[in-house]
Amino acid sequence: MIGAGGTVHGLHVTYDWEGRAIQPIPPCIHMAEGDGPRVSDMRITGAWAAVSSIGNPNCGRYLLSNLFIVDAHHYGIAMGASFDFSTIDGVEVWAPNSEWMFANGTGILIHGVDGVRASNLAVFRASVGISLQSNLPGAPAHGVWGTFTNLITDYCVTGMLVNGSNTVQLNSGSFQSHESSLDVRGDGGSLRIAGSRFKSNGDAAVQITGSNIVTISGSGISRVFESVSSVPALRIGSDPEQAVTVTGCDVEASDPVVVECGGLGVSPTIQPLVCANGTVMLASNFVRVSRSGARVRADPGRRWGADRMRQELE
Repeated sequence: MIGAGGTVHGLHVTYDWEGRAIQPIPPCIHMAEGDGPRVSDMRITGAWAAVSSIGNPNCGRYLLSNLFIVDAHHYGIAMGASFDFSTIDGVEVWAPNSEWMFANGTGILIHGVDGVRASNLAVFRASVGISLQSNLPGAPAHGVWGTFTNLITDYCVTGMLVNGSNTVQLNSGSFQSHESSLDVRGDGGSLRIAGSRFKSNGDAAVQITGSNIVTISGSGISRVFESVSSVPALRIGSDPEQAVTVTGCDVEASDPVVVECGGLGVSPTIQPLVCANGTVMLASNFVRVSRSGARVRADPGRRWGADRMRQELE
C-alpha cells in the first residue's frame, strides 16, 4: 500500500499460487489514500489485481509508467476517483494463461478521473481490454475526462467499453476482438474518435447505444467472419437523445447488412444519410460487403466459449 506522494520503481513481483485456486486478494500495489503516487518500470506477474486505487476518494495526479503486467486475473490496473491531471503511459497487460482474465477480467479500468492523459497502452486476452466507466458500485458517479492515444487490444472479448457520462478523445487505436471492438453505452457521454481501427468476429465491431454524442472519422470498421451471420460491422441504436456522426470511414462486413441504424439496415450507396429519426448522420464512408480478409485469431465457437468459461469459474 502506498499513500500520498508514494513511489514504487524498478521492482519485479511474482505471485506463486502453489497450485491453489485463484481467489480475490488485495492488489499488488494499492494506492489506498492520498494523491500524487508514482509507479514505474515494473513487471508484475500472477496478481489478482496488479495496480489499483479503487476506494481512494482522490488519487489525483497519479503516474503509471512502463508497466508490464503478466497474467493478472481480475484487473491489470484499476484506477478510481482522481481529481486534476493524471498520466498513464506504456502499460501492457498480457494474459496468455489466465482463464479468469479472459472469462471475467478487465485489462485496464478507469473511473472518475479529471484530465487523464493515457498513451501507449496494450491489452492481450481479457474479457474487456479497456473499460472507461462513470459509475462504479460504492463510488460517487464521476465520469472519465481525458485523451487516449496509441491503444491496442488483441484477443479480447470486448476491446474497449465506454459506459456513461464520460468525455473522451481517442486517436490511433487498433482493436481486434472476438465480439465487439468498441462498445459505447449509457447516457450523457461524448466520444470523439479519429484514425483508428476496429475489427471483430462474433458481434458488431462498433456498437453504439444510449444517449451519447459520438463522432467517428477516418477510421476502419470491419466484421469479416462468414461463420457468424446476420451481424453488421456497425450497429447504432435509436435513442432519441443520441447524436452520432460517422464520416470518412471504411466499413465492411461479411453480411449483406453492413450498417444497422435504429434497428434497420441502411443502403451503402445512399450518402449522406440521416437515420434513426434524425439522430445519426453517415457521410462519405466507403461501405461494402466483403467475404475475404484476415480474421481475428479465433474459431466461431470462441464467442460462446468465453460464456462457458465464466460459468465454470463461478
